[in-house]
Amino acid sequence: MEEVVERAKRCVHVTSLDTESIKYVLSSLMRRVKSSTNKYPVKELYGGAMSVAVPKRFRDVSDFRPVPDSQEVFTCLDTSETLIVEIMEYQNDVSDEKAAKFFFEELAEQNDASSFSIQSSELLPVSSRPKLPSSTCVTFLRGIQDVAKFREKSKNKIAVFQCVVRLRNVLADLLITLTVPIQINLSSSSAKVVNDSVLKHGVDLRDSENLLRTMIRSFAVLDWSLFV
Repeated sequence: MEEVVERAKRCVHVTSLDTESIKYVLSSLMRRVKSSTNKYPVKELYGGAMSVAVPKRFRDVSDFRPVPDSQEVFTCLDTSETLIVEIMEYQNDVSDEKAAKFFFEELAEQNDASSFSIQSSELLPVSSRPKLPSSTCVTFLRGIQDVAKFREKSKNKIAVFQCVVRLRNVLADLLITLTVPIQINLSSSSAKVVNDSVLKHGVDLRDSENLLRTMIRSFAVLDWSLFV
């Protein structure tokens, strides 16, 4: 990596940038190239009733602490990213157009967020989630929340990428949520475990958005009897 860093400095005629900053940029670019050329391994969820592609860096949280039966939770300790798949009761009184906003605000309330905002929200076309029934409504939302981990006093600024899959045929709403640190408070417990580049720069949000879009493209319900 050191040799690559020196080459990068010479290529852009910059020697004043600190090495860690250049390493961060290069590692981000390398992750993007890998994500565009390599398929993530497919993980089975809920005992094989669903499947989705998840990067190897995410660990199954149920391996080291209890997780509710309605959830599948994964985390990357180096970056403090968290991925949650959750089956919810179908919200009959919430329209498809308002579902993303509804669940994002519900998450903000659960997180006791001191502030939150939605940056964008869209309905995904069938081509973006080909393994789900064509009649299924799927929304993709991007937002920001200021939250404390484990109810600590120190707040972290996080990006929230959330897909809402409305499974009206089985009266369920399925949430796929990826939370990513933008700015980590040095007093937060997260600051003690993430790598230095994430603590200094955060995570490249373009990578995070592409990751969730890749995941929803791979997401499939294999056994609908799960909802019976």
